[in-house]
Amino acid sequence: MRGVAFFALIAACGCSFNPAVGPDHSSVSIAIDDTGSVLAFTAADGSVHLLDTKSGAKRRVDTRGHAANKVALSPDGKTLAVVCKDFGPAGVLCVVGADGSGFKRLTDDSGVSDGSPAFSPDGKTIAFSRATRYRRYSTGGMTWDHYDVWTVSPKGTGLKRLTARNLYSVSGCVFWPNGATVVYSGIMPGARKTEPTLFTASAQASMPDVKGRYFSETATSVSPEWESYQLAPGPGDSLTVISSKAQLCTLKGEGGGFRLLPTGEQHWDGIAAGRRCDVVYYLSDVGTGPSGLSVYALKAVRPGSRPWKVAGAEFFSGR
Repeated sequence: MRGVAFFALIAACGCSFNPAVGPDHSSVSIAIDDTGSVLAFTAADGSVHLLDTKSGAKRRVDTRGHAANKVALSPDGKTLAVVCKDFGPAGVLCVVGADGSGFKRLTDDSGVSDGSPAFSPDGKTIAFSRATRYRRYSTGGMTWDHYDVWTVSPKGTGLKRLTARNLYSVSGCVFWPNGATVVYSGIMPGARKTEPTLFTASAQASMPDVKGRYFSETATSVSPEWESYQLAPGPGDSLTVISSKAQLCTLKGEGGGFRLLPTGEQHWDGIAAGRRCDVVYYLSDVGTGPSGLSVYALKAVRPGSRPWKVAGAEFFSGR
């Protein structure tokens, strides 16, 4: 079983954490390669790290001083896509090698904010969300909206818009195993319900998809609700999602089914799964930081088994 040495190491350290004095984890995100060998994460301070799940070795990735709040890992574990948050109010999509080489800003368009990156199964394309309107929020302050899904190569070429829907938000997107379809989670403008719904878009269409298709229209399996806050590729040909009922689930779009992963807790953010790995990693809410936002520990679960704790909240400190 991959990761046994690391899990034993964490359990032996007996770490503890007082959320009243630690930073919140609003910048924390996780991703994993296809085999479950390498876990990438952004820490509370915006630094980016890699973890060898077999040995427990952890190292920091050089992002040239830029802080990030979202990360994606290529299927082979050699390239990271990160959303850097220190270019003003906008998120900027960048890539960097797992060895810290080749840091590059992929998007530099003005008046937009990029987020939620995801690699295609062959690693040659990155899907991401893009907001094109920065407006005043009804309760004060500013917010981004008019979201759609775009793709670009890890070299920064071939920028392409897949959808033209001006969504209120997009909370995640992933490629279907064949690489031809992107599944994304978004809220329609003017929607009465605030829960994101799963949609699909062709990654190969020559024109942006204006209407879009509900995921349930392309799926034969039945789930309690097709609304999802977060999603990740895998295990196998499934998707792992956090439903609108705050449940961790796996589902398939064709000829498959819906399966609840009984973790015994509610989920709101942060999942990672690989297509050749049967372990699902997730962020577990263990308290709040000084700002009132969540602080997370790292846990994992296999379908049909009980979840286990991988690391405490101090794992995401950035040190």
